[in-house]
Amino acid sequence: MTRSDSDAFSAELLKAFPRIRFVREDYWHKFWAFEAWRTACARAREASRHEPEIAEFIRAPGSEPPDYFDSLGTDREQYFYAWVEPPHWRPRWEVRTNYVDLRNMPRLHFLFRRAAFNRHGTKWAERAHANHSVRIINLPNAPLPDDDDEVLTLRGDRMLGGWMKGDNRAKAFVAKVWRIASKLTTNLLVAYDERTREPYPHGPEREHHVWAGPDAIAWARQRRHNYLEWAGHWYKPPDSCAELSR
Repeated sequence: MTRSDSDAFSAELLKAFPRIRFVREDYWHKFWAFEAWRTACARAREASRHEPEIAEFIRAPGSEPPDYFDSLGTDREQYFYAWVEPPHWRPRWEVRTNYVDLRNMPRLHFLFRRAAFNRHGTKWAERAHANHSVRIINLPNAPLPDDDDEVLTLRGDRMLGGWMKGDNRAKAFVAKVWRIASKLTTNLLVAYDERTREPYPHGPEREHHVWAGPDAIAWARQRRHNYLEWAGHWYKPPDSCAELSR
């Protein structure tokens, strides 16, 4: 899913679960003064001292909630938990050695890691004399290609949900989330050979682990060398093959 696809997904989730909340996957980071810790580590290395412990830069959160986002499509984050807060829920935090643990994460939750754009052969100007190509990854928005032959991919990530054995409510929640996602995506795709950039001869197939939103599909159709990517494999929507071979 692109950011636009993720916005649409978030809107449908909010209709189905009005109390759903979107938080960053490492939600405890707001209590860690990361920049101060990194600066202290650099100074310690310069002075040949031991680096300080992370715990020295973690503040006690009290009952403060994690930061919430309006949508899974925000440009401020890429990796999320989505959870349904029970009525009157308050977080119970525990400060550990190197992180803060949430003792009562809502049991209705799933992990969502949004797709990101990748440039596979961008040449940095300062290295052009060496003909050195650098792969630039995890871009939140689609970059403009340098030329018609540049390969750009939208690399999918993952969505994971689970439940404890016998927890039928959590099981039903995950199943409903997946039904919502399946209505907004398609898995009918054509696999491509990343070396020859040609489609495999078996044609379009239902890819069990690869689902793409409409904005991701539209982006893949825009130009010949825009590809969807998952686990090292490249894909396009089926009608792109005929259109681009004309």
